[in-house]
Amino acid sequence: MTTAPEVAPAPAPAPAPADARAALLAPSRLSPLDRSSALPPHHPLREQPFSSYPYSHWSGGVLPEPAPRAPHRVDLRSAGLRVGVDLGHGGRIVGMDGPDALSWDALPQCVATRDDVRGIGLRGGIELNTSPFPRSPWALEPVPAALGLPSRLGGDRLRWWQLERASHHLTQVDLHLLRDPARVVVVVRQTPLAAGTAVPAPRLLADDRVLRPTGTAGLVSWFVLTPGSPSDLAASGPLDHDEERCAIAALDDPVPHWRGGLIAQGSAWLALELARLDAEGAAVPFDRRVTPVADLQHQEVATRQRTETGSQWLHLLRDEGLGTADRVHPGDVGEPAGFPWQPQLGRARRQEALGDWRVHLRSGEIAFLQGDLAEAEARWSWSYSLRPTAWADRNLALVDLARGTRAGRDAASVRYLRAHRTHPAEIELGVEAVGALLVADRAGDAGQVLERMSGLGQHASARYWLLEAEVALRLGRTTDAAAAVRRAGGCADATVHGLWATSILESTEQETTR
Repeated sequence: MTTAPEVAPAPAPAPAPADARAALLAPSRLSPLDRSSALPPHHPLREQPFSSYPYSHWSGGVLPEPAPRAPHRVDLRSAGLRVGVDLGHGGRIVGMDGPDALSWDALPQCVATRDDVRGIGLRGGIELNTSPFPRSPWALEPVPAALGLPSRLGGDRLRWWQLERASHHLTQVDLHLLRDPARVVVVVRQTPLAAGTAVPAPRLLADDRVLRPTGTAGLVSWFVLTPGSPSDLAASGPLDHDEERCAIAALDDPVPHWRGGLIAQGSAWLALELARLDAEGAAVPFDRRVTPVADLQHQEVATRQRTETGSQWLHLLRDEGLGTADRVHPGDVGEPAGFPWQPQLGRARRQEALGDWRVHLRSGEIAFLQGDLAEAEARWSWSYSLRPTAWADRNLALVDLARGTRAGRDAASVRYLRAHRTHPAEIELGVEAVGALLVADRAGDAGQVLERMSGLGQHASARYWLLEAEVALRLGRTTDAAAAVRRAGGCADATVHGLWATSILESTEQETTR
Protein backbone atom coordinates (compact mmCIF):
# COMPACT_ATOMS: atom_id res chain seq x y z
CA MET A 1 0.00 0.00 0.00
CA THR A 2 1.38 3.39 -0.89
CA THR A 3 1.99 5.99 1.77
CA ALA A 4 -0.47 8.83 1.85
CA PRO A 5 -1.18 11.64 4.26
CA GLU A 6 -3.92 11.04 6.80
CA VAL A 7 -7.36 11.97 5.55
CA ALA A 8 -8.38 15.52 6.44
CA PRO A 9 -11.75 15.59 8.18
CA ALA A 10 -14.59 17.42 6.54
CA PRO A 11 -15.84 20.56 8.27
CA ALA A 12 -17.17 19.24 11.54
CA PRO A 13 -20.74 19.86 12.61
CA ALA A 14 -21.56 21.05 16.10
CA PRO A 15 -20.08 18.73 18.74
CA ALA A 16 -22.23 15.73 19.54
CA PRO A 17 -23.99 15.80 22.89
CA ALA A 18 -22.05 14.09 25.66
CA ASP A 19 -24.51 11.19 25.88
CA ALA A 20 -24.36 10.60 22.09
CA ARG A 21 -20.57 10.74 22.14
CA ALA A 22 -20.45 8.27 25.02
CA ALA A 23 -22.64 5.88 23.02
CA LEU A 24 -20.24 6.04 20.07
CA LEU A 25 -17.29 5.25 22.31
CA ALA A 26 -18.93 2.49 24.34
CA PRO A 27 -16.95 -0.78 24.52
CA SER A 28 -18.23 -3.66 22.43
CA ARG A 29 -19.74 -6.66 24.20
CA LEU A 30 -18.69 -9.07 21.47
CA SER A 31 -16.30 -11.80 22.61
CA PRO A 32 -12.81 -10.21 22.34
CA LEU A 33 -11.34 -12.75 19.91
CA ASP A 34 -9.27 -12.37 16.75
CA ARG A 35 -11.85 -11.15 14.24
CA SER A 36 -9.60 -10.12 11.37
CA SER A 37 -11.30 -12.61 9.02
CA ALA A 38 -14.65 -10.80 9.50
CA LEU A 39 -13.47 -7.21 9.10
CA PRO A 40 -14.00 -5.14 5.93
CA PRO A 41 -11.15 -5.17 3.36
CA HIS A 42 -9.65 -1.79 4.34
CA HIS A 43 -10.06 -2.01 8.11
CA PRO A 44 -6.62 -1.41 9.72
CA LEU A 45 -6.96 -4.42 12.04
CA ARG A 46 -7.67 -6.85 9.18
CA GLU A 47 -3.96 -7.28 8.46
CA GLN A 48 -3.03 -7.25 12.16
CA PRO A 49 -4.71 -10.28 13.77
CA PHE A 50 -5.31 -9.35 17.37
CA SER A 51 -7.25 -10.57 20.39
CA SER A 52 -7.70 -8.27 23.37
CA TYR A 53 -9.00 -11.14 25.53
CA PRO A 54 -10.24 -10.79 28.22
CA TYR A 55 -10.72 -7.05 27.67
CA SER A 56 -13.57 -5.67 25.59
CA HIS A 57 -13.14 -4.62 21.97
CA TRP A 58 -13.09 -0.90 21.30
CA SER A 59 -13.93 0.80 18.05
CA GLY A 60 -10.35 1.88 17.40
CA GLY A 61 -8.57 -1.28 18.42
CA VAL A 62 -7.30 -1.74 21.96
CA LEU A 63 -8.38 1.58 23.41
CA PRO A 64 -10.90 4.27 22.56
CA GLU A 65 -10.78 8.03 22.70
CA PRO A 66 -10.87 9.51 26.20
CA ALA A 67 -14.02 8.55 28.02
CA PRO A 68 -16.28 11.44 29.05
CA ARG A 69 -15.04 11.28 32.65
CA ALA A 70 -13.25 13.96 34.63
CA PRO A 71 -9.67 13.11 35.55
CA HIS A 72 -8.85 12.20 39.14
CA ARG A 73 -5.63 14.13 39.46
CA VAL A 74 -3.19 14.07 42.36
CA ASP A 75 -0.15 16.37 42.54
CA LEU A 76 3.04 15.22 44.22
CA ARG A 77 5.64 17.77 45.33
CA SER A 78 9.27 17.77 46.31
CA ALA A 79 11.82 20.58 46.45
CA GLY A 80 11.62 22.22 43.01
CA LEU A 81 9.59 19.40 41.46
CA ARG A 82 5.87 18.75 40.97
CA VAL A 83 4.33 15.75 39.19
CA GLY A 84 0.62 15.36 38.36
CA VAL A 85 -0.88 11.85 38.16
CA ASP A 86 -4.35 11.02 36.81
CA LEU A 87 -5.69 8.09 38.85
CA GLY A 88 -8.87 8.05 36.77
CA HIS A 89 -6.91 6.92 33.69
CA GLY A 90 -4.51 4.20 34.77
CA GLY A 91 -2.09 6.35 36.80
CA ARG A 92 -0.99 8.39 33.79
CA ILE A 93 1.53 11.20 34.48
CA VAL A 94 -0.20 14.28 33.09
CA GLY A 95 1.91 17.19 34.27
CA MET A 96 5.29 18.24 35.58
CA ASP A 97 6.98 21.38 36.94
CA GLY A 98 10.68 21.20 37.53
CA PRO A 99 14.03 22.93 37.36
CA ASP A 100 15.15 25.18 34.49
CA ALA A 101 11.61 26.58 34.08
CA LEU A 102 10.29 23.17 32.99
CA SER A 103 6.49 23.09 32.99
CA TRP A 104 3.98 21.04 31.04
CA ASP A 105 0.47 19.68 31.38
CA ALA A 106 -0.92 17.04 29.04
CA LEU A 107 -4.46 16.94 27.72
CA PRO A 108 -5.15 13.36 26.60
CA GLN A 109 -6.19 13.28 22.95
CA CYS A 110 -6.92 10.62 20.39
CA VAL A 111 -4.47 10.03 17.54
CA ALA A 112 -4.51 7.75 14.50
CA THR A 113 -1.10 7.82 12.85
CA ARG A 114 0.94 5.06 11.31
CA ASP A 115 4.10 5.83 13.28
CA ASP A 116 2.65 5.97 16.81
CA VAL A 117 4.09 3.11 18.87
CA ARG A 118 0.84 2.96 20.81
CA GLY A 119 -1.34 2.49 17.76
CA ILE A 120 -4.77 4.07 17.61
CA GLY A 121 -5.99 5.53 20.86
CA LEU A 122 -5.27 7.86 23.72
CA ARG A 123 -2.09 9.88 23.72
CA GLY A 124 -0.88 12.56 26.08
CA GLY A 125 1.39 12.37 29.09
CA ILE A 126 3.36 9.34 30.25
CA GLU A 127 1.63 5.96 30.43
CA LEU A 128 2.75 2.76 32.16
CA ASN A 129 2.16 -0.48 30.26
CA THR A 130 2.55 -3.81 32.05
CA SER A 131 0.29 -5.74 29.66
CA PRO A 132 1.25 -8.08 26.77
CA PHE A 133 -0.48 -5.65 24.35
CA PRO A 134 1.00 -2.59 22.59
CA ARG A 135 -1.01 -0.56 25.09
CA SER A 136 -2.42 -1.44 28.49
CA PRO A 137 -6.21 -1.83 28.32
CA TRP A 138 -6.56 -0.45 31.85
CA ALA A 139 -4.86 2.82 30.85
CA LEU A 140 -8.32 4.41 30.87
CA GLU A 141 -9.64 2.68 33.99
CA PRO A 142 -9.57 4.14 37.50
CA VAL A 143 -6.94 2.62 39.79
CA PRO A 144 -6.93 2.24 43.59
CA ALA A 145 -4.29 4.49 45.14
CA ALA A 146 -2.79 5.65 48.41
CA LEU A 147 -0.96 8.85 49.36
CA GLY A 148 0.79 9.84 52.54
CA LEU A 149 3.09 6.84 52.78
CA PRO A 150 6.32 7.39 54.70
CA SER A 151 9.08 8.26 52.26
CA ARG A 152 12.42 6.51 52.20
CA LEU A 153 13.85 8.53 49.31
CA GLY A 154 12.66 12.05 50.17
CA GLY A 155 9.70 14.03 48.82
CA ASP A 156 6.19 12.70 48.21
CA ARG A 157 5.32 9.13 47.34
CA LEU A 158 2.19 7.84 45.59
CA ARG A 159 1.22 4.17 45.33
CA TRP A 160 -1.38 2.69 43.02
CA TRP A 161 -2.22 -0.84 41.91
CA GLN A 162 -4.39 -2.73 39.47
CA LEU A 163 -5.06 -6.24 38.13
CA GLU A 164 -3.67 -6.83 34.66
CA ARG A 165 -6.25 -9.37 33.50
CA ALA A 166 -4.59 -10.47 30.25
CA SER A 167 -1.52 -11.87 32.02
CA HIS A 168 -3.26 -12.19 35.39
CA HIS A 169 -0.88 -10.36 37.66
CA LEU A 170 -1.10 -7.60 40.24
CA THR A 171 0.79 -4.47 39.26
CA GLN A 172 1.92 -2.30 42.18
CA VAL A 173 3.49 1.08 41.44
CA ASP A 174 5.38 3.35 43.83
CA LEU A 175 6.19 6.78 42.37
CA HIS A 176 8.86 8.76 44.24
CA LEU A 177 10.10 12.31 43.80
CA LEU A 178 13.80 12.71 44.55
CA ARG A 179 15.79 15.88 45.12
CA ASP A 180 19.46 16.79 44.59
CA PRO A 181 19.32 16.15 41.71
CA ALA A 182 15.61 16.26 40.85
CA ARG A 183 14.45 12.89 39.57
CA VAL A 184 11.25 10.89 39.17
CA VAL A 185 11.51 7.23 40.19
CA VAL A 186 8.76 4.78 39.16
CA VAL A 187 9.09 1.40 40.90
CA VAL A 188 6.92 -1.45 39.58
CA ARG A 189 6.30 -4.84 41.19
CA GLN A 190 4.37 -7.50 39.26
CA THR A 191 2.94 -10.42 41.25
CA PRO A 192 1.44 -13.40 39.34
CA LEU A 193 -1.99 -14.44 40.62
CA ALA A 194 -2.25 -17.69 38.65
CA ALA A 195 0.19 -20.50 38.04
CA GLY A 196 1.98 -20.63 34.69
CA THR A 197 1.30 -17.03 33.67
CA ALA A 198 4.09 -15.06 32.02
CA VAL A 199 4.62 -11.54 33.34
CA PRO A 200 5.42 -9.00 30.58
CA ALA A 201 8.29 -6.57 31.06
CA PRO A 202 6.97 -3.12 32.03
CA ARG A 203 7.62 -0.06 29.89
CA LEU A 204 6.74 3.61 29.90
CA LEU A 205 5.06 5.11 26.84
CA ALA A 206 6.01 8.76 26.43
CA ASP A 207 4.32 10.14 23.32
CA ASP A 208 6.05 8.35 20.43
CA ARG A 209 8.75 6.57 22.45
CA VAL A 210 9.02 3.47 24.60
CA LEU A 211 11.22 3.69 27.71
CA ARG A 212 12.61 0.47 29.17
CA PRO A 213 13.41 -0.03 32.89
CA THR A 214 16.60 1.46 34.29
CA GLY A 215 17.05 -1.61 36.49
CA THR A 216 15.36 -4.87 37.52
CA ALA A 217 15.48 -7.31 40.43
CA GLY A 218 13.25 -10.35 39.96
CA LEU A 219 9.67 -9.14 39.47
CA VAL A 220 10.61 -5.58 40.48
CA SER A 221 11.60 -2.99 37.87
CA TRP A 222 12.29 0.71 38.17
CA PHE A 223 12.53 3.73 35.92
CA VAL A 224 14.69 6.72 36.87
CA LEU A 225 13.73 9.79 34.87
CA THR A 226 15.22 13.25 34.53
CA PRO A 227 12.28 15.70 34.56
CA GLY A 228 11.24 16.72 31.07
CA SER A 229 8.31 16.91 28.68
CA PRO A 230 6.96 13.64 27.24
CA SER A 231 8.70 14.37 23.93
CA ASP A 232 12.16 14.81 25.47
CA LEU A 233 11.87 12.84 28.71
CA ALA A 234 15.16 11.07 29.32
CA ALA A 235 16.24 8.13 31.43
CA SER A 236 18.52 9.31 34.19
CA GLY A 237 21.51 7.46 35.53
CA PRO A 238 20.95 4.45 37.78
CA LEU A 239 20.14 4.74 41.46
CA ASP A 240 23.06 4.38 43.83
CA HIS A 241 23.19 1.27 45.99
CA ASP A 242 21.42 2.80 49.00
CA GLU A 243 18.69 4.40 46.86
CA GLU A 244 18.08 1.14 45.05
CA ARG A 245 17.84 -0.81 48.31
CA CYS A 246 15.43 1.74 49.81
CA ALA A 247 13.23 1.86 46.70
CA ILE A 248 12.81 -1.94 46.70
CA ALA A 249 12.27 -2.17 50.46
CA ALA A 250 9.69 0.64 50.31
CA LEU A 251 7.40 -1.58 48.21
CA ASP A 252 6.55 -3.45 51.41
CA ASP A 253 5.58 -0.38 53.43
CA PRO A 254 1.94 -0.81 54.52
CA VAL A 255 -0.70 1.71 53.52
CA PRO A 256 -1.67 3.82 56.55
CA HIS A 257 -5.16 3.45 57.94
CA TRP A 258 -5.56 7.07 58.89
CA ARG A 259 -7.97 9.29 57.03
CA GLY A 260 -6.59 10.24 53.63
CA GLY A 261 -4.40 7.16 53.29
CA LEU A 262 -6.55 5.57 50.58
CA ILE A 263 -7.53 8.26 48.08
CA ALA A 264 -9.08 6.38 45.14
CA GLN A 265 -11.04 3.21 44.50
CA GLY A 266 -10.66 1.20 41.30
CA SER A 267 -12.68 -1.61 39.74
CA ALA A 268 -13.78 -4.81 41.47
CA TRP A 269 -11.67 -7.15 39.32
CA LEU A 270 -8.83 -7.54 41.83
CA ALA A 271 -11.27 -8.23 44.67
CA LEU A 272 -12.91 -10.82 42.41
CA GLU A 273 -9.54 -12.56 42.02
CA LEU A 274 -9.23 -12.77 45.80
CA ALA A 275 -12.64 -14.44 45.90
CA ARG A 276 -11.47 -16.98 43.29
CA LEU A 277 -8.27 -17.75 45.22
CA ASP A 278 -10.29 -18.22 48.41
CA ALA A 279 -12.74 -20.58 46.66
CA GLU A 280 -9.82 -22.65 45.37
CA GLY A 281 -8.15 -22.74 48.80
CA ALA A 282 -5.10 -20.89 47.48
CA ALA A 283 -3.10 -18.37 49.45
CA VAL A 284 -3.14 -14.70 48.49
CA PRO A 285 0.34 -14.08 47.00
CA PHE A 286 0.63 -10.50 48.21
CA ASP A 287 0.35 -8.53 51.45
CA ARG A 288 -3.05 -6.86 51.68
CA ARG A 289 -1.66 -4.30 54.10
CA VAL A 290 0.56 -3.11 51.25
CA THR A 291 -2.16 -3.12 48.59
CA PRO A 292 -5.40 -3.06 50.59
CA VAL A 293 -8.13 -4.77 48.58
CA ALA A 294 -11.59 -4.88 50.15
CA ASP A 295 -13.44 -8.19 50.08
CA LEU A 296 -16.41 -8.52 47.75
CA GLN A 297 -19.48 -9.37 49.78
CA HIS A 298 -22.07 -11.39 47.89
CA GLN A 299 -25.00 -9.32 49.11
CA GLU A 300 -23.14 -6.16 48.17
CA VAL A 301 -22.69 -7.47 44.65
CA ALA A 302 -26.35 -8.41 44.45
CA THR A 303 -27.38 -4.86 45.26
CA ARG A 304 -24.90 -2.02 44.96
CA GLN A 305 -22.62 -3.64 42.37
CA ARG A 306 -25.13 -5.12 39.96
CA THR A 307 -23.74 -2.86 37.23
CA GLU A 308 -20.19 -4.18 37.74
CA THR A 309 -19.41 -6.43 34.76
CA GLY A 310 -17.21 -8.60 36.95
CA SER A 311 -19.90 -9.19 39.56
CA GLN A 312 -21.41 -12.08 37.58
CA TRP A 313 -18.30 -14.14 38.19
CA LEU A 314 -18.86 -14.07 41.94
CA HIS A 315 -22.08 -16.05 41.32
CA LEU A 316 -20.00 -18.73 39.61
CA LEU A 317 -18.11 -19.34 42.86
CA ARG A 318 -21.45 -19.96 44.59
CA ASP A 319 -22.58 -22.60 42.05
CA GLU A 320 -25.07 -20.23 40.48
CA GLY A 321 -23.69 -20.18 36.96
CA LEU A 322 -22.92 -16.61 35.99
CA GLY A 323 -26.05 -15.25 37.63
CA THR A 324 -29.38 -16.13 39.19
CA ALA A 325 -32.43 -14.11 38.19
CA ASP A 326 -30.51 -12.47 35.37
CA ARG A 327 -29.12 -15.77 34.08
CA VAL A 328 -30.95 -15.96 30.77
CA HIS A 329 -31.18 -12.30 29.77
CA PRO A 330 -29.11 -11.56 26.62
CA GLY A 331 -28.40 -8.04 27.86
CA ASP A 332 -26.37 -9.41 30.78
CA VAL A 333 -23.59 -10.94 28.74
CA GLY A 334 -20.90 -9.24 30.87
CA GLU A 335 -17.17 -9.67 30.18
CA PRO A 336 -14.67 -12.53 30.27
CA ALA A 337 -12.54 -12.84 33.41
CA GLY A 338 -9.54 -14.69 31.97
CA PHE A 339 -7.94 -18.12 31.59
CA PRO A 340 -7.63 -18.88 35.35
CA TRP A 341 -11.41 -19.15 35.52
CA GLN A 342 -11.45 -22.18 33.19
CA PRO A 343 -11.74 -24.74 36.07
CA GLN A 344 -14.69 -22.83 37.54
CA LEU A 345 -16.40 -22.78 34.14
CA GLY A 346 -15.79 -26.51 33.69
CA ARG A 347 -17.30 -27.23 37.10
CA ALA A 348 -20.38 -25.17 36.22
CA ARG A 349 -20.80 -27.00 32.90
CA ARG A 350 -20.94 -30.30 34.72
CA GLN A 351 -23.97 -28.97 36.58
CA GLU A 352 -26.10 -28.75 33.46
CA ALA A 353 -29.22 -28.10 35.53
CA LEU A 354 -27.96 -24.52 35.76
CA GLY A 355 -28.49 -24.10 32.03
CA ASP A 356 -26.51 -20.86 31.92
CA TRP A 357 -25.78 -19.93 28.31
CA ARG A 358 -22.98 -17.59 29.35
CA VAL A 359 -20.98 -20.40 30.96
CA HIS A 360 -20.80 -22.12 27.57
CA LEU A 361 -20.15 -18.80 25.80
CA ARG A 362 -17.12 -18.07 27.99
CA SER A 363 -15.86 -21.66 27.83
CA GLY A 364 -15.98 -21.51 24.04
CA GLU A 365 -13.87 -18.35 24.04
CA ILE A 366 -11.05 -20.11 25.87
CA ALA A 367 -11.26 -23.14 23.57
CA PHE A 368 -11.14 -20.87 20.49
CA LEU A 369 -8.08 -19.05 21.82
CA GLN A 370 -6.40 -22.41 22.49
CA GLY A 371 -7.00 -23.44 18.87
CA ASP A 372 -9.63 -26.09 19.65
CA LEU A 373 -12.27 -25.09 17.08
CA ALA A 374 -14.32 -28.26 17.60
CA GLU A 375 -14.69 -27.61 21.34
CA ALA A 376 -15.40 -23.91 20.72
CA GLU A 377 -18.13 -24.83 18.24
CA ALA A 378 -19.63 -27.34 20.68
CA ARG A 379 -19.70 -24.85 23.55
CA TRP A 380 -21.17 -22.02 21.47
CA SER A 381 -23.76 -24.37 19.96
CA TRP A 382 -24.78 -25.35 23.52
CA SER A 383 -24.99 -21.69 24.45
CA TYR A 384 -27.19 -20.96 21.43
CA SER A 385 -29.43 -23.93 22.24
CA LEU A 386 -29.96 -22.68 25.79
CA ARG A 387 -30.63 -19.12 24.64
CA PRO A 388 -30.38 -17.97 21.00
CA THR A 389 -28.22 -14.84 21.22
CA ALA A 390 -26.33 -12.67 18.79
CA TRP A 391 -23.17 -13.30 20.85
CA ALA A 392 -23.12 -17.07 20.23
CA ASP A 393 -24.27 -16.71 16.61
CA ARG A 394 -21.45 -14.28 15.86
CA ASN A 395 -18.86 -16.55 17.52
CA LEU A 396 -20.05 -19.54 15.49
CA ALA A 397 -19.61 -17.37 12.38
CA LEU A 398 -15.94 -16.91 13.35
CA VAL A 399 -15.59 -20.71 13.46
CA ASP A 400 -17.14 -20.92 9.98
CA LEU A 401 -14.69 -18.30 8.66
CA ALA A 402 -11.76 -20.10 10.28
CA ARG A 403 -12.43 -23.11 8.05
CA GLY A 404 -11.31 -21.05 5.07
CA THR A 405 -13.82 -22.58 2.66
CA ARG A 406 -16.49 -21.14 0.41
CA ALA A 407 -19.14 -23.03 2.37
CA GLY A 408 -17.75 -21.58 5.59
CA ARG A 409 -17.90 -18.03 4.24
CA ASP A 410 -21.48 -18.55 3.10
CA ALA A 411 -22.52 -19.98 6.48
CA ALA A 412 -20.81 -17.11 8.30
CA SER A 413 -22.66 -14.50 6.21
CA VAL A 414 -26.00 -16.10 7.12
CA ARG A 415 -25.10 -16.16 10.81
CA TYR A 416 -23.99 -12.52 10.75
CA LEU A 417 -27.22 -11.39 9.07
CA ARG A 418 -29.23 -13.21 11.73
CA ALA A 419 -27.06 -11.96 14.60
CA HIS A 420 -27.39 -8.36 13.43
CA ARG A 421 -31.14 -8.68 13.16
CA THR A 422 -31.15 -9.96 16.75
CA HIS A 423 -28.94 -7.21 18.18
CA PRO A 424 -28.50 -4.28 15.76
CA ALA A 425 -27.55 -1.85 18.55
CA GLU A 426 -24.02 -3.32 18.68
CA ILE A 427 -22.11 -1.15 16.18
CA GLU A 428 -19.09 -3.45 15.95
CA LEU A 429 -21.40 -6.34 15.05
CA GLY A 430 -22.54 -4.28 12.06
CA VAL A 431 -18.91 -3.70 11.10
CA GLU A 432 -18.20 -7.43 11.14
CA ALA A 433 -21.47 -8.31 9.40
CA VAL A 434 -20.68 -6.05 6.44
CA GLY A 435 -17.14 -7.43 6.34
CA ALA A 436 -18.37 -11.03 6.30
CA LEU A 437 -20.87 -10.26 3.54
CA LEU A 438 -18.13 -8.69 1.42
CA VAL A 439 -15.91 -11.74 2.00
CA ALA A 440 -18.79 -13.94 0.80
CA ASP A 441 -19.31 -11.73 -2.31
CA ARG A 442 -22.71 -10.60 -1.04
CA ALA A 443 -22.20 -6.85 -1.18
CA GLY A 444 -25.79 -6.33 -2.23
CA ASP A 445 -27.07 -7.89 1.00
CA ALA A 446 -24.97 -5.49 3.08
CA GLY A 447 -27.71 -2.90 2.49
CA GLN A 448 -29.88 -4.71 5.04
CA VAL A 449 -27.25 -4.17 7.72
CA LEU A 450 -26.62 -0.55 6.79
CA GLU A 451 -30.34 0.21 6.76
CA ARG A 452 -30.74 -1.12 10.30
CA MET A 453 -27.67 0.81 11.46
CA SER A 454 -29.00 4.05 9.99
CA GLY A 455 -32.41 3.48 11.55
CA LEU A 456 -30.77 3.32 14.98
CA GLY A 457 -28.91 6.58 14.48
CA GLN A 458 -25.54 4.90 13.91
CA HIS A 459 -24.89 7.13 10.88
CA ALA A 460 -23.56 9.54 13.54
CA SER A 461 -20.52 7.24 13.72
CA ALA A 462 -17.73 7.31 11.14
CA ARG A 463 -17.96 3.53 11.06
CA TYR A 464 -21.32 3.67 9.30
CA TRP A 465 -20.02 5.88 6.48
CA LEU A 466 -16.84 3.87 6.07
CA LEU A 467 -18.95 0.75 5.70
CA GLU A 468 -21.00 2.57 3.05
CA ALA A 469 -17.70 3.38 1.33
CA GLU A 470 -16.53 -0.25 1.49
CA VAL A 471 -19.74 -1.48 -0.14
CA ALA A 472 -19.69 1.26 -2.80
CA LEU A 473 -16.07 0.47 -3.65
CA ARG A 474 -16.84 -3.24 -3.99
CA LEU A 475 -19.69 -2.38 -6.36
CA GLY A 476 -17.37 -0.15 -8.45
CA ARG A 477 -18.88 3.19 -7.34
CA THR A 478 -15.66 5.00 -6.50
CA THR A 479 -17.25 8.46 -6.48
CA ASP A 480 -19.82 7.33 -3.94
CA ALA A 481 -17.08 5.71 -1.86
CA ALA A 482 -15.04 8.92 -1.72
CA ALA A 483 -18.16 10.90 -0.80
CA ALA A 484 -18.93 8.50 2.05
CA VAL A 485 -15.40 8.89 3.40
CA ARG A 486 -15.87 12.66 3.45
CA ARG A 487 -19.12 12.20 5.40
CA ALA A 488 -17.21 10.03 7.88
CA GLY A 489 -14.78 12.90 8.47
CA GLY A 490 -17.52 14.99 10.05
CA CYS A 491 -18.44 12.43 12.72
CA ALA A 492 -17.53 12.61 16.39
CA ASP A 493 -15.34 9.48 16.20
CA ALA A 494 -13.65 10.37 12.90
CA THR A 495 -10.14 10.64 14.32
CA VAL A 496 -9.98 7.12 15.69
CA HIS A 497 -10.91 5.73 12.23
CA GLY A 498 -8.51 7.90 10.21
CA LEU A 499 -6.37 4.98 9.05
CA TRP A 500 -9.41 3.12 7.77
CA ALA A 501 -10.60 6.21 5.86
CA THR A 502 -7.16 6.83 4.36
CA SER A 503 -6.90 3.24 3.15
CA ILE A 504 -10.26 3.48 1.37
CA LEU A 505 -9.28 6.78 -0.28
CA GLU A 506 -6.04 5.24 -1.54
CA SER A 507 -8.05 2.47 -3.20
CA THR A 508 -10.48 4.93 -4.78
CA GLU A 509 -7.55 6.88 -6.23
CA GLN A 510 -6.02 3.69 -7.60
CA GLU A 511 -9.33 2.70 -9.20
CA THR A 512 -9.71 6.18 -10.72
CA THR A 513 -6.24 6.15 -12.32
CA ARG A 514 -6.67 2.75 -13.94
